[in-house]
Amino acid sequence: MVIAKLEKDLQNKIMAIDFLTHQLVAKNSHELIGF
Repeated sequence: MVIAKLEKDLQNKIMAIDFLTHQLVAKNSHELIGF
């Protein structure tokens, strides 16, 4: 079904955004700490 595909696409986007956000937070944390 189309809805199921859209839900899967949305989940993939959320996971990708979540991953990128964690990468940015980790990078900023390292810069703050001084690594």
